[in-house]
Formats: sequence, C-alpha cells, structure tokens
Amino acid sequence: MPPLLLPSPTIIDQSFPRSESELVSIATSLASILDLSDKGDCGLLSTQSLRDFVEFFDWNRTEPYPLLSEIYRFLSLLLLQPSEQLFTFSSTNIQEASLHPLPNSCSRAGFSSDWSREVGAILRAHNNQAQPTKPCIGIACALAFSNQPKDGYADEDTSACEPFPLVGPSDLETLDDIYDWDIPSDIHQKEVSFTLAHKNIFAIGATEVSPPKGSSHYIVKFKHSRTWPLDRNTDPVPIRFLNQLKPITGYPLGVIKTALLTGEIPPKHIRIREITCS
Repeated sequence: MPPLLLPSPTIIDQSFPRSESELVSIATSLASILDLSDKGDCGLLSTQSLRDFVEFFDWNRTEPYPLLSEIYRFLSLLLLQPSEQLFTFSSTNIQEASLHPLPNSCSRAGFSSDWSREVGAILRAHNNQAQPTKPCIGIACALAFSNQPKDGYADEDTSACEPFPLVGPSDLETLDDIYDWDIPSDIHQKEVSFTLAHKNIFAIGATEVSPPKGSSHYIVKFKHSRTWPLDRNTDPVPIRFLNQLKPITGYPLGVIKTALLTGEIPPKHIRIREITCS
C-alpha cells in the first residue's frame, strides 16, 4: 500500500461562495485524486469531521453553483464509501495536539478550524509512532491537483514543527508507505544460506530456477524482470548479492532476507495505531 492523502480544507469545504473557476479547479483536483486512488497509487485518509461535513452539508443548493453536486459525488466516493483505499483516523485526545498549519489559499473560517485541530492530532501520532524515512501522509493540494503551482504554508505557521507536506500528483514518491513490515529485529544479523535461498526464492516472486550449465550459477527467473544468478559455491549468500534482488522484486532487504529464511513474505501493519482501513 502506498502513502495516504488527506484532502486540504479547500477541497472539502464549499460552505462559502466560490467562483466558477474555483469550483472547476476543485472538481478537477477531486477527479485526479480519485483516479490515483483507483489505480492504487495512494490511499485516502478520512476523519470524523471530514465525514460529518461531507455527509451533512447542504449539497442540494446547486444554484448558482451546479458543480457542487459533482463535487459532492467525488467526495462521497472518496470519503464515505468503504474500500481498501479508504483509511480512518480516530483519537479521543485530539484536544491535546497543536493545530496544523493551513495552506495559504485556504479560508481561515468555518470547517478549516476543525480540519486544523484533527490534522494536528494526526501529525502528533505520525511523529510519535510512524518513524518512516519520509512522511507517509501528505496533504492533497487543491492547486497542485488541478495543474496549478503548488500552494504553501505561512512561515510563521511552521515555526513550531514540520507540518505534513503539501503534495500534488508528481509528489507521491516523496512519501513513504503507510504500512510497515513485521520483520525480526535481528534480521540484519542473520545470514541466508544457499540451500534456503534456492528453496525459498519463489516466496519473493521467482518463477523458475534453472540448474547450472557449465558453471556453479543457478539462474533465477522473475516475471517481467531480469534474471538473478545464485551461486552454489557462495554460501551464505553475500549481502551485496541479496541487494541485487531489491530492484528486481521491489522489496526492501529486510523483507527479502525474512522471506528467504522462512519461505513467506512477512506481514505488514499500519504505522499509526489510530488509523484503520475501512
């Protein structure tokens, strides 16, 4: 599972008049986010206030803004319909968290204060628990997702702590996976023997292991990727050879070693305990 996107208040809150061009931009952003979610490139993060706002706002007042009904349809698909891509944050201690900065283009009134309070709690939980190499949650920027220059935060709002990054479609690779692998804490100390590698290589996607022909190298084949040589005379398998499997399989080294030692891909867990998948 890739990272999570949390819609900015600009994308959610249509409680005050917007121009036709602003509504077109928001609808375009939502369509882009929904497309990425459907492809599995991101998950969507929802909160109680987001769900309440979408569910109870008077979306029927489409005059003179007929695009509101289309925006409501997108928001319902993103945040109200259970799916493998929809995640929910829940915490009883949100009053203890600092407020999260608002994007510069966002109104400071209405729903934005609830959003800032809840996202502040999410940021606190993320910083206390997730510990990824990169943030695993990004704020979906209304401007960037509608092909405009990306928004920012006011400098005075970010002086206390680093907020979640504002992201557009091209920024997803700057975020980490919301899931983390359950691998042994001492996996870096364990060695992978030739016998186990030969036996368990299929656990990480190998489709065939061809025996040596005039050498000591077995040729391991992977679907839609290059082959990998496994030398019976090199035992245990050196880390530099196991590292070659990372681009081939897409798995990190710890997962590769665990799978080769046990014959199974290790399970994963959501990095933040207050976040659940719907």
